Amino acid sequence: KEKDLPIDVRAEIGVNFLLFEVGLETNVKERMSVGLSSLLVALFGVIVPFALGWGAGYYFLPDASWLVHMFIGATLTATSVGITARVLKDLKKIQARESKIILGAAVIDDVMGLVILAVAAGIISASSPPQEANRNPLKHGLSVIAQADYEKVVAAKAEGLSVEKAVEKVDAKLENPSAKDAAKGKTGGGISTGSVLWIITKAFLFLLGSIVIGLFVSPRMFHLASRLRTQGMLLIISICFCFLLAGIAAAINLAPIVGAFAAGLILESVHYRDFTDRGEHDLEELVRPIAMFLVPIFFVVMGMRVDLGTFGQGSVIVFALVLTFVAIIGKQVCSFGVIEKGLDRISVGVGMIPRGEVGLIFAGIGQSLMAPITIVVAGTTYFAVSESGAIVARAVIQPATYSAVVIMVIITTLVTPFVLAWTLKRGDRIKAARSNAPEEAGEEAGEEAGEEAGEEAGVEIPES
Repeated sequence: KEKDLPIDVRAEIGVNFLLFEVGLETNVKERMSVGLSSLLVALFGVIVPFALGWGAGYYFLPDASWLVHMFIGATLTATSVGITARVLKDLKKIQARESKIILGAAVIDDVMGLVILAVAAGIISASSPPQEANRNPLKHGLSVIAQADYEKVVAAKAEGLSVEKAVEKVDAKLENPSAKDAAKGKTGGGISTGSVLWIITKAFLFLLGSIVIGLFVSPRMFHLASRLRTQGMLLIISICFCFLLAGIAAAINLAPIVGAFAAGLILESVHYRDFTDRGEHDLEELVRPIAMFLVPIFFVVMGMRVDLGTFGQGSVIVFALVLTFVAIIGKQVCSFGVIEKGLDRISVGVGMIPRGEVGLIFAGIGQSLMAPITIVVAGTTYFAVSESGAIVARAVIQPATYSAVVIMVIITTLVTPFVLAWTLKRGDRIKAARSNAPEEAGEEAGEEAGEEAGEEAGVEIPES
């Protein structure tokens, strides 16, 4: 089935604008001012959900590749700070210490989540065989199994058999390359520790490098552009800068949204003050109308990808509920990262729960990434091949898994505002009770002292 290019292209542009806008709305210096607590909350809020998501994927999808389990964990890492920020503003709590920790942690959380996404996508790409091996994998040193036999083995494994026993039961034909062919190509499916470390390093270097370099380059670039005095120049330069970094990210096999987000983080208002000083609109105001047109297209496409038929499968509903549970617990655990005393840790954890658009972005990218179907028998990776001999690939995030992720995103997005409002009010009541406790204790101590003094003087003090 061919892709509908116009709407898909618009959706991809829309998601890049969405991340660009999120970056523009993020004041890194202000968010990072809360220091160690935000860092610890973010670390817990990424590591724990990632591990729990990986575990849930492994339990519910035992026959899937570890790449699938890894990507499911990645979808649970990032936080949609926009939802939490709106609730905090509505409750007039945006300046509270807990709010600053939440928003600061969410920035780090998003950065780390995007790095994990970039690493996951890079590992999936690197673990795939070279393009020239797709048509004749045996000649390129890859072991293969017919797709029909692969499906029989998977069905036999579902009965509780080991892979080796399942292969014997269905009499699956496993083909290995000749010694000559095996020697001239990599033997398939694996990825070295060094390659993984390089992908991680590349993601961090790109994100941090683009921010550091951009902080020096962008002010000078906008200062030169301001001399042209052409209407719309600020918007044009900013969009070009956004897609330049997105293109560089794509060129080094990272997700383009990583570059778009980095561009938004870099462009602070001080960089384009030559434009605003002469009365032009702020960059956020210029970008917003474009984002309002393109971003909904992205959400429409994400909705179109949902297979409604999967909601009738009990296993999908159970998987979705488990994903929701681990998504909530994983972020609540991050509240242990708050090191200051007297703060409302529960509210901090709840504020990190919503996945919103970020979860959909991760799941959508997972649907667009293709990974070869493999099975490991006696330490050898076998690639499933079609009748024509070509390697068979499928989306990392399958329709059933995508539906489960969508349910998780909807629940965490809808529930968080109500729960956060309740926990913040509860925290205020607890703080008020603590502050009143010393005063009440002092009054009681004064009354007792007065009664004792009256008894010593022989004066009866009436009860109040």
